[in-house]
Amino acid sequence: MGDGPRNREGERAPDSPGTHTDEVEFWEDWRDHLGQAALSPLWTASGALMTFAVVRNAGSADDWYTTMLLGFLLIVGGGALTAGVSVPLLIGWALGTVVVRCSAEGIAVHGRLHSWSTVRALRLGYEVSELGAADDLEGPASLKRYHLEVRTDEEGLRVPGELWRTRGRELLSAVRRFAPGVLVEWASGHPSPPRVPARVARPSRARLRGEAVAMVGLSLALSVLLCAAVAHWAPGWVTLG
Repeated sequence: MGDGPRNREGERAPDSPGTHTDEVEFWEDWRDHLGQAALSPLWTASGALMTFAVVRNAGSADDWYTTMLLGFLLIVGGGALTAGVSVPLLIGWALGTVVVRCSAEGIAVHGRLHSWSTVRALRLGYEVSELGAADDLEGPASLKRYHLEVRTDEEGLRVPGELWRTRGRELLSAVRRFAPGVLVEWASGHPSPPRVPARVARPSRARLRGEAVAMVGLSLALSVLLCAAVAHWAPGWVTLG
């Protein structure tokens, strides 16, 4: 592939003059991390509430039991608050990375190019994970975790991600165009049609990181409002003794 200008992350700028237009890129975005993103505000709120309880009762710690309880709440609350704030930032700073790129030269997986002559097959599939107790009356809920397997002469590579559910047909079309002789297999029958509009342009890193910062800011703001509401309407929830 061409050696066009690269950004500070070591990747080529999407619209740079040296970028190949006859290639298809597949990148990570928020859809691959919806569960973690949804739980982040809950972790932030619970951690803030426990930390607020420690601050509110710090002056009343007059025995070992209360002191140990406050210390325990501070550790748990601080950990939950840190996780709630840091997870979206860690995810956001990594989003937008191209995990697979198809071109006439081959398929690149995490930046490592494999010539089409060495690729034997691509397999789109998923693993089913059960959620909940196995003895539920309605049975345990299931979750499909999608992945792409690239089988070469030397190794097998697996690239997980929700994008293979929504962009499976696009991958198939790219392989047929660049390497008609490479076999593309499906885990069960044909892929489901995309449930979301096709992603024609990769979002900028600045936008994705801005969304992560905005998510953290919103979580912190909601946590402050929650603590204020509890202190006003239900002070017993954060008062020990």
